[in-house]
Amino acid sequence: MFLAKFLLELAAVYVSLSSCMAHNDNTVYMENYCDKKIKIRTVQNIALSEDVFYPSGWRCQTTVEAPPGHVIWFNFHYFDVGRPSVIYCTDVLRIYDGDTTDTELSPNKGLCGRLLPRPITTSGNIATFKFKSMVVSTSTGFKLTATVQRKPDSKMCSKNEFQCLDDICIDKKLKCDQEVNCQDNSDESAQYAGCEGILAKWTDLSTFARVGIIVGTVVGMGLILFLCVTASFYFSPQNDIKDLKIKFSYFQFYL
Repeated sequence: MFLAKFLLELAAVYVSLSSCMAHNDNTVYMENYCDKKIKIRTVQNIALSEDVFYPSGWRCQTTVEAPPGHVIWFNFHYFDVGRPSVIYCTDVLRIYDGDTTDTELSPNKGLCGRLLPRPITTSGNIATFKFKSMVVSTSTGFKLTATVQRKPDSKMCSKNEFQCLDDICIDKKLKCDQEVNCQDNSDESAQYAGCEGILAKWTDLSTFARVGIIVGTVVGMGLILFLCVTASFYFSPQNDIKDLKIKFSYFQFYL
């Protein structure tokens, strides 16, 4: 149990460090836009802080705005915000529909913990983010991709747009960019969008096939680990000395 918790902490730190080291992924940080507006035209990566761990006692509110006539789809890549309790969250992220805090898109107690939240879609072109940290922790924050989407009136997208399988329109440049921007993942599909690579093949797999691959990989790794541990124990020096003692005793008995 302790080892699993340690590995989870290590993975969260690694993801945050990797995010901080990647300077070419067009990421903006919410901490730099407190009481300000983040304007996006097609897509924008948004993270909480440039630091590995965000500070305690921190408050920040940011507005995210897309062009009129569009909606914004928020897809989380990683999430590590405080620790959840039954009633409330120690640290919390809340996402609201529009430029006010009247309609909340996140759950009643907000978003917190380490479970990856489900994607969130606005009803209009504006969303409001509110973040609050209360306690000192080793939480690393979050990172998401905000994609500008449009539902066409005529069920046909323009020539500069890519039409997802669910008829949602996104910028054509977002197709096959190794980043999911359609809510149904169709912009990274090998069959539908003509994409190449492992992500495209994985996107086209059924849920049953994905589960089978994951289970098979876990079982295979477990079997390899078991064989390695068994072999290391069988061929350990202590076992060799024990075998020599047994053989020597057997030799003395016959003498």
